[in-house]
Amino acid sequence: GPAGLSFAGDMAKYGYDVKVFEALHEIGGVLKYGIPEFRLPNKIVDVEIDNLAKMGVTFIKDCIVGKTISIEDLKEEGFKGIFVASGAGLPNFMNIPGENLVGVMSSNEYLTRVNLMDAANPDSDTPVLQGKKVAVIGGGNTAMDSVRTARRLGAERAMIIYRRSEEEMPARIEEVKHAKEEGVEFLTLHNPIEYIADEQGKVKQVPVRHYPRIAEKSKYNLCNRLISPFKDCFAYRWMKKRYINGSAHLYGDFLHSSSSVPACQTDQRSVRLQYLQEEI
Repeated sequence: GPAGLSFAGDMAKYGYDVKVFEALHEIGGVLKYGIPEFRLPNKIVDVEIDNLAKMGVTFIKDCIVGKTISIEDLKEEGFKGIFVASGAGLPNFMNIPGENLVGVMSSNEYLTRVNLMDAANPDSDTPVLQGKKVAVIGGGNTAMDSVRTARRLGAERAMIIYRRSEEEMPARIEEVKHAKEEGVEFLTLHNPIEYIADEQGKVKQVPVRHYPRIAEKSKYNLCNRLISPFKDCFAYRWMKKRYINGSAHLYGDFLHSSSSVPACQTDQRSVRLQYLQEEI
């Protein structure tokens, strides 16, 4: 992802031999599976990856460090520094009734399937369910990517449901503006309290609570598709316990949960400087 690639490029410039291990079949992390093509075309990412390869960076795909190969194995192979930037990881749901209904999924799954697995194509092996009425829960950049993707996949009505006001949305102002220009509706100061299914087990309603009047409950009969882009949880505590020492550093979304590409790129510089100072 952005933190790992930025670190690899910076260390290669200092003359180090750098090898990047990627769990998926594509290099790029969230740049490929998380950010839609209409915001960041893959060909731009591929140019940057090719530039790193020309600098001598080696890429190993389909390799899960901790499963395919262990940290101990890397040390035995002679690696002196290990930079862990494996992303935010698994999604974190709200733990409310109905989250296991057909048509409810995390943005992590939704965007990955659409961006990386051609799930928008009905002829693909695992096509994504394309609802005509879509609700996205959350107000960050990932929520905007999800709701705008849903519009492009044919959603006639797409809505952002966010528990705070529009002014408090963590998404960039430009992303909110673009979503509105594309016809996305915004329901702020509301949060789902459950998801209701039809007779086939598919989500059809989203009862929401209006925060200024806590006792008030509304029921929106608008949904046959629901996407939850809440900040991802991550295995930081486990990794910190096992691997934070003189040879392993944890950075990027893996450490701070979902952030932004520039934040990940900036974050890696502190450990790069720390490593270089230790070498000196």
